[in-house]
Amino acid sequence: MARYATEVLLQLERYVEAMERPEQQLCAFVDLYRAALQEGGSLCLCIAFIVSRDGLAPETRHEITQYRRAVEHWLRLRFEQAQTYQSLPKGFGAPRHEAAAALALVEGAQLSARMTGDPTRFDIATQAFRDRLC
Repeated sequence: MARYATEVLLQLERYVEAMERPEQQLCAFVDLYRAALQEGGSLCLCIAFIVSRDGLAPETRHEITQYRRAVEHWLRLRFEQAQTYQSLPKGFGAPRHEAAAALALVEGAQLSARMTGDPTRFDIATQAFRDRLC
């Protein structure tokens, strides 16, 4: 889990370096979770672990919690930055709430797509978010 978390968090920081606007970075975040579906046959490692939480060692559950906190923090910073630049469309709430909602959105969308084996379920679930930002 630690290696996976490091790789994902590094990728998120690459988005910050490569993309000027926080909205672009947030859209890339959604794309990252979409790519992990591999056409509906796969899930992000973290989500796969969350589903089997009860069978995990306490250390692994702690690593997942830390990873999710780090991703949510990254998201919160993007929403704060967008709010500072006044580049978010109307209707967005507090960055902390938006960050939690964005993470839950992509995680739930992945589960939905995986359950049906249909990656378009992810696209449908995340479309309103993407329409508002991308």
